[in-house]
This record gives sequence, structure tokens and C-alpha cells, in this order.
Amino acid sequence: MEESHETTDHLVAEAARLFNQFGYAASSLDLVRRELRLSSFPENALGDGERLARAAFDYAAEASDRILEEAVHAEMTTTDQLEALIGAFRRFVEDPPVAGGSPVFHAAVQSTHAFSFLEDRAREIINGWRHRVRRIVREGIKLGEIQPSARPEHVASVIVGTMEGAIFLHRIYNDATHLDRSEHYLIRFLDQEVRA
Repeated sequence: MEESHETTDHLVAEAARLFNQFGYAASSLDLVRRELRLSSFPENALGDGERLARAAFDYAAEASDRILEEAVHAEMTTTDQLEALIGAFRRFVEDPPVAGGSPVFHAAVQSTHAFSFLEDRAREIINGWRHRVRRIVREGIKLGEIQPSARPEHVASVIVGTMEGAIFLHRIYNDATHLDRSEHYLIRFLDQEVRA
């Protein structure tokens, strides 16, 4: 029983890598079988394409979310937490938790009629990230570390939107300059409009 669970976990992790690198629409159960050199999937191990794609996306998205969570928890002040969050987005590109870059970005861009659930799941993950930023800003205002005039929703949109946009530009141009510019812009934004 435990071996079957480990096999399924390995299958999901490898499928996440393949979907993230080759795309959800381009990847199929046949590609996953071929790449993993499987004649068939283990019994009851996510045997249809949509179930496997869902599990693979969830695996990759949770790995990404752990990076953000660990970055935030490593810092003491709320403004340092926001800076750490910005740096963590950059790590999605430089040292992705799953090969191929940001799984949320890929899912949002690649969602098709066949994989429409990806757009919904990507939205849920982004909502979670925005919620995390709003929570940090509200806490920072209470602690006097963040300006009372800072609007949590505004800060969340600017940080998440700017970094995901930078990831998009980096992917299109294969140029880290876009990440540098976005990161520097956001640090200035925090200094001028957020930090108390």
C-alpha cells in the first residue's frame, strides 16, 4: 500500500514537471507514460488526463506557495516580509520548485476549454497570494510598521501583478532585466508608499 502511494507521489511530481515544461495542452498521458518509461499507470493512480493534470498543478502550486510562506516566516517585520515575498517570486524563475518556471503563470496562460479548471485553480492560488499580502499590510498598519494610508488591496495587486508580469516578460524574452526592474520598482514602492 505504501509503495503504491509513493509511486503515485512520484508520478504526480514528474507529471508536474512535464506539464510545467511542455504545457498542459501539449502534454498527454502518453507523453507522461513515455517520459517516465511506464507501460501503464499504476492501478488507481490518477488514471485519466484531467485528474493527473489537476494533481500535477496542485503539487506544483503548493510547492510554489511553500516558497512564499517560508520567505514570509523567515522575517520579523511586516515590511521585511513584503520584501521577502518579492524575492520569493523571483526565485520562481531562478530556482523554480518545479522545472519550467511559475506553474500558476503557466496554468493561467495555458488554460483551454479542455483544461478550463486550470484557470479556476490559478485564480484560487493568486487569491491566496493576494490575501497573504493584504494580511501582512493590515498587521503592519496595526504595528505601526506600515503607513496607515496604505491600502491592503492596492499593495496586493501591485506586488502580485508586477512580479507575475515580470515572470511573463522573463519567459518571453529570456532576460532577467525584467525581474531586476520589477524588483527594484517594488522596493521603491514599499519605501515610498508602504513603509512607515
